[in-house]
Amino acid sequence: MTKELATIDVTTVQERVYRELRRALQQGRLVSGESLTVRALARAVGTSEMPVREALRRLIAEGALVQVPNRSFQIVPMTSERLTELTRVRVALEGMAARLAVTAGGPTLVADLTSLNSEMRQAIDTGQSDEDVLRANQEFHFTIYRAAASPQLFEFIDMLWLRSGPYLADTLRRAEDSRGLFRNGTVVHERLIRAMARGNAEAVARALAADLELTAAAAMKHLAPGKKARRAASLVA
Repeated sequence: MTKELATIDVTTVQERVYRELRRALQQGRLVSGESLTVRALARAVGTSEMPVREALRRLIAEGALVQVPNRSFQIVPMTSERLTELTRVRVALEGMAARLAVTAGGPTLVADLTSLNSEMRQAIDTGQSDEDVLRANQEFHFTIYRAAASPQLFEFIDMLWLRSGPYLADTLRRAEDSRGLFRNGTVVHERLIRAMARGNAEAVARALAADLELTAAAAMKHLAPGKKARRAASLVA
């Protein structure tokens, strides 16, 4: 009798809202400098305002959002100084995870990465949405970081992506040849995969650094010292 009962999802509404907003930030569905309101977000996710408000407070604590005087919230705008520091930290920590993944990842990691990179290339070549391309890129990277089997390192990297996802989206939207930029990214991914197949941890880390720096360099063209990235429209009009 008990085998016929379905498992109950005990995750709170607040937690689900928080996770969805977090994914939206990491996957670039929200961009640097974008203004958000509790009411618009509640309407977008289909909940009351209370769980949205609590989720936003958590994201402020994590450094992804700031509250502004008009009772709205803003994704932390990107500046050249902030981007330089963020990229430096990401190269160090994500490179460490990539090195660990070479030995801890197991025999299927290369095959998984090859498949994910093909999905990303297909999303680019078939004209799928920017969000699809960014989602595929994130899954490629996080497959490496999960394979490192280092929970605390993964936690730090996860936090960094929370802060970097919005600028990736902004870069894609503003680049003159955004598809070319991310197609170049898949070429660097291929270099990383070949190094992973050879078991060359340092070459894997170098390819990863090149991937991160490629996007950062494209984003830097639109930033000046101390200048905020442009504010995009609200998530919901």
